[in-house]
Amino acid sequence: MKQPFLASGILIAVLSATCTARLAAAAEPAAESAAEAAKRQADELRKQYSRLTRERYYRHAAALYSQVQLYAQKAPDQLDPADRFFRAFYEGDWEQVRQTLAQLPSDLAAEVYNRILGDLAGRTAPLLTLDDFLGLTDACPGELDTDRLRKLGLLLRVAVPAEQEIWLKQALEKGTRLLGGDGPKRTPTGRILMHAGFDALARTYLPSTAEAAQIEDEAVRDEILQFLASQEELDQFQQSRIARLWVQQADSLTDANADAGRRQQAADQLADLLGKARPSRSSRGSAS
Repeated sequence: MKQPFLASGILIAVLSATCTARLAAAAEPAAESAAEAAKRQADELRKQYSRLTRERYYRHAAALYSQVQLYAQKAPDQLDPADRFFRAFYEGDWEQVRQTLAQLPSDLAAEVYNRILGDLAGRTAPLLTLDDFLGLTDACPGELDTDRLRKLGLLLRVAVPAEQEIWLKQALEKGTRLLGGDGPKRTPTGRILMHAGFDALARTYLPSTAEAAQIEDEAVRDEILQFLASQEELDQFQQSRIARLWVQQADSLTDANADAGRRQQAADQLADLLGKARPSRSSRGSAS
């Protein structure tokens, strides 16, 4: 009585193995087909956007005017994919620039973005606003490496005058895709600010000296530590200068022979010095 059950079990096992083999054999061509499709798509994108690695990316007044005029005279259906990218670049449609770079093969996207930064940070100062800078930064495909951060710092220096720092500060507090806010975006933000000359703002985003010393990347670690050291030296110089001026004005204020005008002037200057005096970074760190 056991033999029919045994034969049935063997038959089921054979059929199961056969089905598994057939499914595996069918999956191999499917996997190859998906890989081939991805390669064909990448090759097609390289063909469509090959011009992007040969053109120059200038945004001075003459270039902006001529290019915006050029694309304004063309109907959307007359533009090929590369033209649409260039139109987005010159019109400041940075979200479109970002989306295009995101769909390109990674090496092509990196080459195009690096070319954009290189041209913009070249000899001719570009016309950029704060919004342009933020959009350009967020369009970065991949990592904001040291070279990109340095060039973005140079562009930020052009885009935002020192007297408009308050708007930059507010934008960074709000945060963007790659800048400001909290978390790992803070250190790249601080390094850009450092290269742009916004030293005080940079210090609010960079790690402390103790934290920077733990950074594994030697080049990044040394760059930040050198900046923080220079800021400490500047703090010490300013504090010592303020201390000397404080003594001078305090002597004038307590001088019995000084007239009322001189004492008032000394009091005003003491108040001004009190406003300028600020704790150094090290004292802020120890207090926390």
